[in-house]
Amino acid sequence: MTLQWRKLFSNRILDRGRDYWKKDWVYAPSYSELPAGIHCRVGKPGQSYDVTIDFSDDWSEIKWMDCDCPYAAEGYNCKHEAACLYATELFIEGMQAIQEPLTSELPASDRKKRQEEIIEKVYGLDVTPKIGTI
Repeated sequence: MTLQWRKLFSNRILDRGRDYWKKDWVYAPSYSELPAGIHCRVGKPGQSYDVTIDFSDDWSEIKWMDCDCPYAAEGYNCKHEAACLYATELFIEGMQAIQEPLTSELPASDRKKRQEEIIEKVYGLDVTPKIGTI
């Protein structure tokens, strides 16, 4: 399950979207699983736009994209949507990596350990129990 989205944008728009994403100009991404989608604000401080993207249930296909910027209002796929998709790509990769141990044939204890390793690697979260916690 790989999301093929770059072909929807010109190289110029992809470069600008990647630049926005790298500058952390993708604000408050909100993901939903069913229906699969993302909503966020993207743009320079003081000049950002709302982006909404709907996906197929397995996140492999974009069903609909919308941005309230003037460029998208003219019917084009914009840099704000591209920036949002760069952020979404990481979310999808992390989600897939976390699901992988659950569908493997490893023993349950090994699957849980592998899942914790992936969560820690992908999200930088330490999931090991602390002393005195349950």
